[in-house]
Amino acid sequence: MTTTICFLHGLEGSPHGRKATALHDEGWNVIAPSLPKDDFEKSVQIAQRELEQTQPNLIVGSSRGGAIAMRLAANVPLVLCAPAWRKSNVEPVVPAGTRIIQGIKDTVVLLADSIELEARNGLPPRT
Repeated sequence: MTTTICFLHGLEGSPHGRKATALHDEGWNVIAPSLPKDDFEKSVQIAQRELEQTQPNLIVGSSRGGAIAMRLAANVPLVLCAPAWRKSNVEPVVPAGTRIIQGIKDTVVLLADSIELEARNGLPPRT
């Protein structure tokens, strides 16, 4: 069975950006909906519909896409890359087992936000 990833891009990203392309190039089946940058709620609706239609094995959300992933009614694992939950006014709640990836020099989404998200949800800090 091929693993299907639903990739949710960031505010300035796209379904065909570096991260989605890199996942595809590594052999994953990547579904990446186009998310409008000017309407967060519509982006959540689009992502939820994609999730229901494709039933992926994993959701990867990058920055704003990570905040969108946090809002989904999903029963699949999440990998959040510098999730912009604070900037997007999203409740800092994620399911157990969520993985958070964050660069220490990121100036858009602060490392402290990801550390706080891990702590609030009882996730073990990762290196």
